[in-house]
Amino acid sequence: KAAPEAVEAAQKLPKLSGAIEGLVLRAQEGASSGDDAEFQVRIVPLSKLRRSPYQNRRLDETHVAELAEIISTDGLNQPITVRYLEAEDLYEIIAGEHRSEACKLLGHESVPVFLKKTNDLGAARSLFFDNLHQKSYADYEVYKGFKLLKEMDPSTSIRTLAKDTGWSNGRIQKIMSFEKLPPRAHEILDG
Repeated sequence: KAAPEAVEAAQKLPKLSGAIEGLVLRAQEGASSGDDAEFQVRIVPLSKLRRSPYQNRRLDETHVAELAEIISTDGLNQPITVRYLEAEDLYEIIAGEHRSEACKLLGHESVPVFLKKTNDLGAARSLFFDNLHQKSYADYEVYKGFKLLKEMDPSTSIRTLAKDTGWSNGRIQKIMSFEKLPPRAHEILDG
C-alpha cells in the first residue's frame, strides 16, 4: 500500500491520462508494488530526481516549455522512468528528463514514475535507446552513445549494435568512424 504522503502528493498532481491514472491507483492499492517486479509505479518528489550521468544530450529549454504547456492542459501522459540509487537515496532519470523539468517549471512537487530495477549498463542502454528512437540524434551524438556502451561493456560489437538498433553493420561502422578523428575535432564537436 502506498504511503499516505505519496497518496497526498498524487492528489496534488494535475490530471493524468487514464492509463497512467489507473497504474498509479493500482500501485497505491498494492497491485503493482511487488519487490520482484521489473517495474513499479510510484509517486516521487521532483527534488529526489537527478539527471543521469549517461545522458549526453543537453536540455532543450524550448522543448521543456512546450511540454509544460501540454502538461498544464492535458496532464502528464507518460510517467518518467527512473532507477533508485539506494546509496544516495535518489532516483536517476532513465527516460523523461524533459518531462520532469516541465513539471518543475509548472511548480509540481511530485510526479508518477516507473521504477525500473537495473544496473549502470542497463540504465545507460535504456536511456540511449529511448533517446535514439524518440529524438533525432546527430550522428556524433549516436557515436558518443555507442562509445559509452562499448566502454561499459567491452563485449559490445558492431554486430550487436546493429542488432540492437536494427541498422546495418555499415551504418554502425560509418558512425563509429568518429573514433578516427583527432582529439581537437572531438573537442570542437563536444563544444
